[in-house]
Amino acid sequence: MDSDSIFFLLFHDDEGNWFAAPPGFQTLLRHPIGIGRSRIEAIQELLAHPDFIDRAKRGEWSPEPRLTDFIEMRAPRWTTWTAYTSIDLLAEAANSALEETTRPPGQGPTARPGHSPGV
Repeated sequence: MDSDSIFFLLFHDDEGNWFAAPPGFQTLLRHPIGIGRSRIEAIQELLAHPDFIDRAKRGEWSPEPRLTDFIEMRAPRWTTWTAYTSIDLLAEAANSALEETTRPPGQGPTARPGHSPGV
C-alpha cells in the first residue's frame, strides 16, 4: 500500500465542482464520493453518503476524518475525458430512419450478398 492510499482525496473539475473520495479511491462503481461547490461541501457529502457510513462502521475508513486527512490532488482522468452531453434518442432514431430511406436498395446493413431486393 503506497502512502497516498491512507489519505482521503480532494480534487476539482474544470467546472469548479469539488470531489471528496475515501483512501484507495479507484472508481465510482467501487467507492462513494462527495460532490460540492466547495471543499467542505464535498467532504460533507462524502461523510453523509450511505455507503461511506456503512463501510466506515466496518472499519474500512475513519468515520470522522479531519480536514488534514485530505490531500488535494490533480483530478483523475475520468473527470476531464469529455463534458456530459445528453443523447436525444428521438433525433438519433430519426437520423437512422432517414439513412435507411435514402440508401440504395440492397445496400443496407441487412442486405445479403448475392441477393437483390424484389427478386
